Amino acid sequence: MFYLPNLSFARRAGSIRLTWFALFAFALCPAHRACANVYATDIRILGSTSGTATGATVFLPCDSAVLISYRLNEPADAGVIVEIHSEATVVRAFTNAPGSPGALRGANSLIWDVRNEQGEFVPFGFYTVQITAAGNGHGDWTQISDDFNAGNYVFQPRGIAVNRNANSPYYGRVFVANGQVGLNPQSEPGDRVGIQMLNADSSRSADGDFSTGGWFLSETSSCPSKIEISDDDYVYVHDRARGLVLRFDQTISSLSQTFFLRSDNWPNSGTTNLGGPFITGAGTNTQVWMAD
Repeated sequence: MFYLPNLSFARRAGSIRLTWFALFAFALCPAHRACANVYATDIRILGSTSGTATGATVFLPCDSAVLISYRLNEPADAGVIVEIHSEATVVRAFTNAPGSPGALRGANSLIWDVRNEQGEFVPFGFYTVQITAAGNGHGDWTQISDDFNAGNYVFQPRGIAVNRNANSPYYGRVFVANGQVGLNPQSEPGDRVGIQMLNADSSRSADGDFSTGGWFLSETSSCPSKIEISDDDYVYVHDRARGLVLRFDQTISSLSQTFFLRSDNWPNSGTTNLGGPFITGAGTNTQVWMAD
């Protein structure tokens, strides 16, 4: 979440290729500058025939319908523009006024009929989708979430982090650590010890809304606390109760579980009280910083 007091914009873009059979392939490729009060995440492309979440086959000219969907973290009170580009040329633009579908908090979508502004089918080639969400900003720190939203409840929150990598398909994903069992863990994810995974609008993520990572289990006396996300999309979680730092992928999969800080690499033979982590770098240049 970034605070800008005046008019703010956030742009996300994706590349498209149309072949003879109008293969509509969408590779998430957001613009590098996507920091503002309101921004688009969870961008998906679905054609009129079966395909993956980010690619589908569309047959021209008789079977042409492309669904472009995205999610806003808050209402775009200055509107949303969705543009289809052919290199530097805008071939089609959709404008969504403030308060109308397409500019609302949460899931939004529109249908592109693969035509340009003149109503003609676009030539085969590479295209780019760019989504620009605009907001008038806030004059002071402003709560944009709803405390009564089911995704916002956590019994004992100990850490929170947001994926700020604008080149990631998980851009905007929110991770929240719950460190203690609540009253209804069987039915309420916020009462379970582990990590909640939310979209930017606090709705449950498509990969599931909760995970223990195969480690944060109530019977193991684990306590997830501070969370950090590296530039290469790894999620680092501090187990405060056991003095460990674990690394996961963006779905907190148990298969991705790696012990980054553990008893055999504690400094000073473990006679420390470490807090953190703070992450810098990515890949082989990743550094994990802990406070003693």
